[in-house]
Amino acid sequence: MFGLLFFALAACASLQTQAQTETKGSVLAIRVNDIDTTKTDDTTLVGYVFMEHYKSTSIDLSGKEHTFEMTEYIPTMDEVREAENLLNKKYRKIMPGEKVGINTYRRPPLDSYVRQYIFGVASDGKRYVWINAISIKETWLMDDIKKRIVHVRDGGNAFWRTLLNLDDGTMVSNVVNGEA
Repeated sequence: MFGLLFFALAACASLQTQAQTETKGSVLAIRVNDIDTTKTDDTTLVGYVFMEHYKSTSIDLSGKEHTFEMTEYIPTMDEVREAENLLNKKYRKIMPGEKVGINTYRRPPLDSYVRQYIFGVASDGKRYVWINAISIKETWLMDDIKKRIVHVRDGGNAFWRTLLNLDDGTMVSNVVNGEA
């Protein structure tokens, strides 16, 4: 049984952009040079920050039922960088990889995924980011991921999602899709 992560999301503020970005409606495209300002010429897509005013969204996130409520907010570019840095630190736990030898694992590189982000503050006052990742090989979804949050069942490690606590630097929950 899949758990549900329930977001009671509200309130939008203005995004403080400090880097080269393109806004399409209520979605902000994030590129490598937005995250790493030393790579000024690298405009490779990293993902999209969703900044819509959600009334409620149910997100399938864990293998056990639980409810997690947070109020959506629009992050600064520094907070997007903070989320990406934390994601980089936690990626080995998120994607353990396939064992191919003694103490050797093969995992897709993080840059082989386009990410969807929703930032929020929980009732405890802490900041969280929910990240939905889609393999860049899934070209059939590339138009959709910039318009809406994409929910995919199965598909193996081409799809995963995680909830990160930005204030504590911890991973709250994580799911890598299975295969049918």
